Amino acid sequence: MIHQIFINLGKGELCDIPDYYESYKETVEYCSKNNIKHILWSSNDIDDLLNDYPEYKEIYSEFRYDIQRIDFARLLILYHHGGLYLDLDVKPLPEAGLGICFEKDFFIARWWNNHLPYNAIIACHKKSELMYECIQEVIRSYYEKSKMDIYNVRKARFIFQTTGHYALHRVLKNKITYSPVVSVFNNKKKISEMSETALFTDKSSSVWYEDF
Repeated sequence: MIHQIFINLGKGELCDIPDYYESYKETVEYCSKNNIKHILWSSNDIDDLLNDYPEYKEIYSEFRYDIQRIDFARLLILYHHGGLYLDLDVKPLPEAGLGICFEKDFFIARWWNNHLPYNAIIACHKKSELMYECIQEVIRSYYEKSKMDIYNVRKARFIFQTTGHYALHRVLKNKITYSPVVSVFNNKKKISEMSETALFTDKSSSVWYEDF
């Protein structure tokens, strides 16, 4: 099962964002050819899921930014259903076999140019204990760092530290090895070499980041 999320962040609908829409269509086609269930989650779908987790409704509504809701929702979706989450600008390579993503309880890619985890590509088994720990760390981090004045200015850093890759790294750093399985493309220009073991390509089109 592959999960993706689309919430309009003021940049238009999915079909209005070419990098997202093109990769999304190719991911759907990949799923169809490989007998993989694909789910595109909306805000309403996430609200419905939260009905099964009323303890998380308060923080979900309190997040400052919609991108934090997307970050949190991907973790909860994977915890509840299991499967593979992909950002909309990420797509599997046509011949990629994704079984490696499920050889262990928890799988996450790492940034192509450093040691940190990359939360655009995460997989886990249903009710993963590590995923539960990540959810709890996000909650703890959000309430802790919301009190720090510096994050009223450093907004992107606040997101990374609370719901993004830094929060996940605090949980995962001594427990798993981050997998370098992505070849990165930025504005149609390749910025990292294609690895023989690559499973995905990433156009690195973080449209939310433009506002921070």
